[in-house]
Amino acid sequence: RPKPGEVINVSITEMKFKGKDSRVTLKDVHIKIDGCVGQSFLRSYAKLTSAAPGSQDIVAYYGVTKAV
Repeated sequence: RPKPGEVINVSITEMKFKGKDSRVTLKDVHIKIDGCVGQSFLRSYAKLTSAAPGSQDIVAYYGVTKAV
């Protein structure tokens, strides 16, 4: 059970891909928050990890924080 001030990551999906024509689309995703005494905040994020011989890239995108 979450405690005040605790940050929880909720994983929606994870995908391994090959090539450059892969895609993940999320639409109408709902998150339910129960037992919250004060204000809560939500922020979406996506992280892409790419590796090839001799290189590795990690790119993250963070959405706007929204008060709930």
